[in-house]
Amino acid sequence: MNIFSTCAFSIIPKLKNSKEITSINNEEERRFAQNIRAKVYFLGKDEALLRGYQHWKGKVNKKKDWEISKEIFVFIKEKISNWDEVYFPISIGDHVDHKITFEIGKLLTKKWGSKIYFYEDLPYAAELPEEEVKKYLREFRRKKYFNISHVIDKKIRICSIYKTQYSKDYLQILKTYARKISPNPKKILYCERVWSF
Repeated sequence: MNIFSTCAFSIIPKLKNSKEITSINNEEERRFAQNIRAKVYFLGKDEALLRGYQHWKGKVNKKKDWEISKEIFVFIKEKISNWDEVYFPISIGDHVDHKITFEIGKLLTKKWGSKIYFYEDLPYAAELPEEEVKKYLREFRRKKYFNISHVIDKKIRICSIYKTQYSKDYLQILKTYARKISPNPKKILYCERVWSF
């Protein structure tokens, strides 16, 4: 699900306006979903930079974002009963939009806790010192690992679809981090992990 699907940022310098960036980025989302045989929902909410924030990182303006948070909460709450598992960002790196989504995920765990997981935001988790990342993880009670060694190259190839967002350096960060967090690097070369309350 792409909640904040109206985009203001791209790593491609020639893309200057939000409409153009959004159009290309949303098509990338569709191609990505097709490659993993998934459906994609676009809620069409403006990302932080289009809602008056000076920077994507920082404190959430709860007064400004109360209505949008409520709309997102209601939408996901209505859908969630039909889903086996739901993944929310942890908001490592303090991205405003990720923080809003994380708080919604926490609220939904009160009823749907057994199906809700939280993932480590990349590239932010990979760019921060390990001790800093641990601060974001300390409130979780459980973690779950997935061995992705057999699909790591496929994952990188599919992620390369996002030309508007990811450079080759970013793709390498994904691979390096998947190696770094392995609970047993001698047996599991690459993994992902998610967290729950």
